Amino acid sequence: MDHHSVSQRIKYVRNHQDELELPVIHHSSLSDILSENEEKIRNSLPEALDNISTLLHRIIGSLQCFDLTSFV
Repeated sequence: MDHHSVSQRIKYVRNHQDELELPVIHHSSLSDILSENEEKIRNSLPEALDNISTLLHRIIGSLQCFDLTSFV
């Protein structure tokens, strides 16, 4: 990326800064969101853990296909 395109990007960001700013999320609003969705989170945990377990088994299974002794 040359100097001209970098300066063009910087100029764009400066001109559109108000559009690019993300809203500030305060700690209290995060805790409100969590408490509102606590039941949904609790209900989805078993499925999430199953998905993680399945993923780990797939990773372990695919690692067993490689001869890792050549890396030692």
